[in-house]
Amino acid sequence: METTLPLETMERVKKIITNIPANSGEKIPDVNNLKFYKGNGCEICSHTGYKGRIGIYEIFTMNAEIEAITLSGQVSEYQMRDITHKNGMASMVQDGILKAVAGITSVDEVFRVASED
Repeated sequence: METTLPLETMERVKKIITNIPANSGEKIPDVNNLKFYKGNGCEICSHTGYKGRIGIYEIFTMNAEIEAITLSGQVSEYQMRDITHKNGMASMVQDGILKAVAGITSVDEVFRVASED
């Protein structure tokens, strides 16, 4: 069933989508034409609207720059985030939002299990 997100949530989703690296290889949806869905639920799914499990992932390919900075031991979590983003990695929350846009999960579920930090 199609659902409408609260304005604040929709703005949050749009910001996450627009921050997906262009070189990530992900098909980035048009933020002006987003549709989201929410399952009604049934006895089989205990009225959750979900069937089975699906992972949301954060995967990057090791390259010389990332290897060198990792081996140096002089990298912070924030520097690593910036380097992997520059090299095309979509974050876990971005992967989740893309799955919500595809109708695989809901935005609420993505925000329940992943953070934007």
